[in-house]
Amino acid sequence: MEDGFYVPIQKAGKPVVKPVKLPPFTLIASTTDVWGLLPSFGQRFKYHVKLKRLTPGELADAMMQRAKRKGWELDAEAAAVIGARAHGTPRLAIKLFDGCMAVAKAGGENKVDAFIVHRTCEILEIDALGLDDEARRYLGFLAEANGEPVRLNVLAMKLDGLSRRTVETKLECDLVWLGLIEKRNDGRILTEMGKKHLVNTD
Repeated sequence: MEDGFYVPIQKAGKPVVKPVKLPPFTLIASTTDVWGLLPSFGQRFKYHVKLKRLTPGELADAMMQRAKRKGWELDAEAAAVIGARAHGTPRLAIKLFDGCMAVAKAGGENKVDAFIVHRTCEILEIDALGLDDEARRYLGFLAEANGEPVRLNVLAMKLDGLSRRTVETKLECDLVWLGLIEKRNDGRILTEMGKKHLVNTD
């Protein structure tokens, strides 16, 4: 990266051909696990930019633009519901909107309104905060502990033997961001917001 050379490497670790000198270039990389990078690799990037999650309003605007590009009608209320259930993540908003379009097509429509969004969420078993059944089961296990912390390995085992890393990256990241759980050294506990959400979804 510093010298601008490309060196093709075999599986055995030996160069395939001589290093190839590259013209000036810009290398851009992204990761959701910065601590998983080797320090020697991460330090070679001159500029580090930390991206933030989008607000529900920003996601709603983005879905309105996406609908327009696709030639679909998306009303403001429907866009707001999608934005509120996407956890600040564009790809989740796009996934939900694409699901809404599929449901609308099945009904012979080419527009998405709030009814279509709610119907799509029912089909996908997504609740008002955008949580699926697996995330709600996670919260339920914490609720059963009656305020006592539950260790990550116990939660992973209860969730059909998911790996600890999967639970941390797939579930807990959003649950912490939503303020539903608290991660502590002795385990995970349900917050008051988490308790209220479970009551509202029962």
